Amino acid sequence: MVTKAKTAGERDKSSPSKIFSDLKGELNKLNMEKKTLTASLSTMKEDIKIVQDNQLKLRDKISQLVARETNLDAKRMRVEEKISKAKDKIAKMRKIGSELEEVWE
Repeated sequence: MVTKAKTAGERDKSSPSKIFSDLKGELNKLNMEKKTLTASLSTMKEDIKIVQDNQLKLRDKISQLVARETNLDAKRMRVEEKISKAKDKIAKMRKIGSELEEVWE
């Protein structure tokens, strides 16, 4: 088996200082990526908190509107009942008026 002697350029590529330098560079890239992702995560957490706060406010508003709707519906029913009673009274009054006209004729 014949082994080929490494040239000076090939030895530089595999020298421990070059390997450590490459590793250090990769580690720096990874640390920068970690910082970027951490900042992005922090922003997302803040955005989620804002959305959750808005969601709670909207739920409260919906609850208030549902309560108001219930009150208005009850009021509408009372008014409709009063209108119905008034119509009945008007019909009775017309009937009485009609009967009185028949008597006076």
